Amino acid sequence: MITARGNCLSRTMRASFVMLTALALPYTLAPASAATELRAIGGADGLHCAEKQGFYSNNGYTFANIQPCLSIRLMGSDTYQFAVLTDRISYYWGAAWYSASSDYPAGWRAEGSVSGGGETFTFSFPATVDPHYVYQKSPSGSEWADMRLPDVCGSGAVIVKMKFVQIGPYWGEGSVIETGEHTYPIDIPCE
Repeated sequence: MITARGNCLSRTMRASFVMLTALALPYTLAPASAATELRAIGGADGLHCAEKQGFYSNNGYTFANIQPCLSIRLMGSDTYQFAVLTDRISYYWGAAWYSASSDYPAGWRAEGSVSGGGETFTFSFPATVDPHYVYQKSPSGSEWADMRLPDVCGSGAVIVKMKFVQIGPYWGEGSVIETGEHTYPIDIPCE
């Protein structure tokens, strides 16, 4: 059974992340092998996330929620997954807000570092120079990267420092979200 506790999804998951979409989470999650048993850093099962933050563009016509998360790991491995989840990617036109779509996608990029247990991992989404942006054709999405960190747990056990830039949707380069560097502590419950 999967239960939600604040920003942490808990209990051992034996099926793929696809089960999470059935719970109506607004994120596209990376698939895992159904036969693989998974567990989280520090022994506490789940997807651990920093607080979600919302940002408006320079002219107030576009909006995005962003949330860095640290995912469960494969048993017997020190490889974890780090994700940037996006939600409510939208634009204002006329007298209403509209979601990003295939007709009016948003382009975003995020870069920074993840630190915990004396180790630091740097990331960049997208991981390649071309394309320069992650193109999002829906109001929510995610990008994932594998990383290595020692087992850690506790309040603020993992610190994410991240810059986020988004162009669009609809307004293109006339409506840009540039967050500058923000710090996001991620709590990892201990077993």
